[in-house]
Parts: sequence; C-alpha cells; structure tokens
Amino acid sequence: LETARQGIFPLAPMKQYSENYILSGGIAEFSGYYTAHYSHVKFSGGLAERMVYSTHNLVSDRSFNEFDLILCRNVLIYFDKALQERVLTLFDESLGTLGYLALGAKETLRFSSIQQKYKAVGNEKI
Repeated sequence: LETARQGIFPLAPMKQYSENYILSGGIAEFSGYYTAHYSHVKFSGGLAERMVYSTHNLVSDRSFNEFDLILCRNVLIYFDKALQERVLTLFDESLGTLGYLALGAKETLRFSSIQQKYKAVGNEKI
C-alpha cells in the first residue's frame, strides 16, 4: 500500500492497462503517465497526487466521497444475505448518478432492495 501511495506499481500489468486506456477513449500515450524502473513503474507526480488511498471498512463505513465506479469482485459471496444487503445499500449510497457497480461472476443484485435501480451492461456483471 505504501508503494501505491507513492505512485509505484508493478510493471507486468501495464500492457493490459494501456490497452484498457485506449479502449476507454484515452487519447494521449499511456506510457507518458509513468516511468519504468526495472519491474515497477512510477506514475508522474501530478497523476499520483490525484490518487486517493484510505482504509475503508466495507461493512460499516459510509462513503467519504461520491464514486463513478465501484469494483467489488468476489467478496460478497462470503457474506450472508443480510450483510450483502447492507454492503449493497452502502455501495448504492456511494455511487453517483450514472455510476457503475462491477460485481464478481458469482455475485448478483437479484433479490436485493437496490436491484431496480440498476441495469446490466451487456453480458457483464456491471
């Protein structure tokens, strides 16, 4: 976590990140945002300064911000229905209008109180 706060990340996934950046409409060269050092990259200071890291209890903490995207992959499957409902409600309260909630392959909004507020994006769990 401390290296991430400094803007330092593993080099291995950068090719996939670059492809995702282009697919999502990125215009500038993705490699212009970081410098490679051996097996890691360091993101430019301006970009790293905009990254926010904090400890957040998924079950009990209310959101400290409004989010456009929440990724929750394969954690809800370990919760009972009541806890799943609580977490999904917190997610719903944390997402901005037209925000995206991405779930794991075995997770669903079916049977939750927030189901009617969301629609699937293609065949994805988004």
